[in-house]
Amino acid sequence: MKKENIKSVGRSVKRIDAEEKARGTSLYVDDIKFPGMLYAGVFRSPIASGTIIKLDITKAKKVKGIVTILTYKDIPGKNLVPVVFNDQPLLVEKEIRYVGEPICLIAGESKEIIKKAISLIELTVKERKPVLSIKESLKSKKAVNPEYKDNILQYYPIERGKVDKIFKKAHLIIENEYETNYQEHAYLETQGMVALEEMNGIMTLYGSMQCPFYVQEGVATVLGTDYSKVSVKLMTTGGAFGGKEDVPSIIGEIAALLSKKTKRPIKFTLSREEDIETMSKRHPSYTKYRSAFDKDGKLVGVDIDYYLDGGAYSTLSPIVLWRGVIHAIGPYDCGNVRINGYAMATNKVPSGAYRGFGTPQIIFAAETQMDIAAEKLGLDPVKIREKNCFKKGSITSTGQVLKESIGILDTIKKGKKSFNYSERKKNTEKFNKKHKNLKRGVGVASLFYGVGLGARGGPLQKGSALVSLFKDGSVQFSVGTTEMGQGMYTVLSQITAESFGISFEKVHATRISTEKVSDSGPTVASRATFISGNAIKVAVKRLKKNLTEFMFKEKIINSMKNIEFKNNNVYKNGKKLMSFTELAMKAWLGRVKMIEASWYLPPETTYDIKDGQGDAYVTYSYVTNFVEVEIDLRTYRTQVIDLFSSEEFGNVINPQLAEGQIEGGNVQGIGYALFENTVLSKGKILTNSFSTYTIPTILDVGELHPVIVEKKFKEGPFGAKGMGEMPLMGIAPTIGNAIYNAIGTRLYKVPFTPVEVYEEIKDR
Repeated sequence: MKKENIKSVGRSVKRIDAEEKARGTSLYVDDIKFPGMLYAGVFRSPIASGTIIKLDITKAKKVKGIVTILTYKDIPGKNLVPVVFNDQPLLVEKEIRYVGEPICLIAGESKEIIKKAISLIELTVKERKPVLSIKESLKSKKAVNPEYKDNILQYYPIERGKVDKIFKKAHLIIENEYETNYQEHAYLETQGMVALEEMNGIMTLYGSMQCPFYVQEGVATVLGTDYSKVSVKLMTTGGAFGGKEDVPSIIGEIAALLSKKTKRPIKFTLSREEDIETMSKRHPSYTKYRSAFDKDGKLVGVDIDYYLDGGAYSTLSPIVLWRGVIHAIGPYDCGNVRINGYAMATNKVPSGAYRGFGTPQIIFAAETQMDIAAEKLGLDPVKIREKNCFKKGSITSTGQVLKESIGILDTIKKGKKSFNYSERKKNTEKFNKKHKNLKRGVGVASLFYGVGLGARGGPLQKGSALVSLFKDGSVQFSVGTTEMGQGMYTVLSQITAESFGISFEKVHATRISTEKVSDSGPTVASRATFISGNAIKVAVKRLKKNLTEFMFKEKIINSMKNIEFKNNNVYKNGKKLMSFTELAMKAWLGRVKMIEASWYLPPETTYDIKDGQGDAYVTYSYVTNFVEVEIDLRTYRTQVIDLFSSEEFGNVINPQLAEGQIEGGNVQGIGYALFENTVLSKGKILTNSFSTYTIPTILDVGELHPVIVEKKFKEGPFGAKGMGEMPLMGIAPTIGNAIYNAIGTRLYKVPFTPVEVYEEIKDR
């Protein structure tokens, strides 16, 4: 008889939601229907900046099928979207600050009827000249928002060492300016929420989101009710990538207000055009970057001014900026650091979270600088990274001493070998000599990433889990982090099974809801595996303790030492006592507590906001990317041929899912680098569909090769760290460096569109 393999962690088990998604039976927001359900719509500002003189909704209210129209005056609680600084109103009261800002909420029998009503709303405004870029924001004498002096939403410094002294005597100084554009999340499912009052007047919301607890707070705020009167349930979420962290609060508030007013269920889902025009994006950036090196290629100093375009309200910009500042010099040991980070206000849609959270913009600058230094010093780009990268005992820009699970050098070495770096360089040189209009090049870039929310995460750094054991030996769990397509349900099921020593098939994840678990913060910052995995382990440990105490009480064992749960059985001193299923039944008959709620807090971190010093994150993950590209000098189009992403994120829970995450992130990174160009006119986004906003297809991304490096982190669940964001973060500089290697043209602005490449070649 073949012995059952019940090991879960480290195996590529099948995703538990794979079949239902393949069959099309997963329930999304738009699949939900309730009797008497109405639809929601929003009348939005057509201008970027101005003052409302008159708003007339008389004609719109008379449209047959329109049930209600609400303005800010009809909000029973606070007119507020609560995020960080709480500076954003849900509905405009008087001052308009961006195109698409909500002014009126409409409930009607159909979306078509709502569109008709919107066309009949009359708005008279006194328009102002808007502030539409970081540079305009820096120069503007008029504040976008009077709450913020000099249009600065947030400022963070890092100061360490003697920067000015080092730059005076440095062997090599490199100084450049860099810019990046917006990036649209392009999730398959647009924003959506259904709201209705259920038992005891509790407002229940079914939605697509990354943090049900944010939505709960937002809805309670606008309704002026207790948090306990709001229940938020996660539906199958069709992608998020950061875009469903903060803005679902807006969607939920709108649906809940209209449901409260009409006493009927409300469905609010956005069209693709409305979603792109009015929801958050990756922050555009502008960076002034100075690097100092000694004659041997050691990075000895950096002086950086880093600016993000936050849009009209702060939302998540303070947190996005902080992460970018922390990662501004890359995974390199440098004792002299001056970084000034600014989030600037503009009259544009508020920017928010996006996979990488403020780091892809600054990594582009940092890794381009590193390549330029290598060339000027006569060093190979890989060699200069090996020379400068973190080792055990290295100190980060914030003064944090790195003690364990430091895999950056391993990612460089394994990636270089897998990519066949030296041979590829020779082959591209041969190729370029043979071809006039086609040129090939190779590029490399490295990065590190703080796992979790870090020292500025404050009260959000926590995780909750609820684990139930049933009398048949099966297990059910719920956590406070969300599944949005990344495979969290599967990975946490593996952790649960491994913790109990039972088969993966005996564990079942349940839908996330604010009714089941405590506020666990948002599912961002590559934290779900680390935070929820550890929370589950705490709950399982308590349940195993309950079972062990029961066995001792019933005299099944004479002591509680040397008890093991493994291979679907229970052992004492290595001898099998009974099957796990048999023990579960006995415990149920014995009235043992078979459900445990747990609470996990990560190790403490520190940070001094005055100089940016402290242990910013519990741990870091690491990546080195290698790419070969081909540029057609007739069309100026860049094609990725091969991309190797060498990644270290602790021990791997599910190798196949990890590879899928790497490949998916790589594709988004290629899109950011080469294709995704947002165009605006007077603050209005013109590229508002996938016919005008280009994302890469399978034909555009070349061959993707995940390379996994393991470095156990003792605090992580079974040695795991976080990895969800890293595959995207360093792709742009890797490709940019490869383009330079191919044609000798250095690019300082993302994306590297054919027009951008042509203009740089022409200027050169």
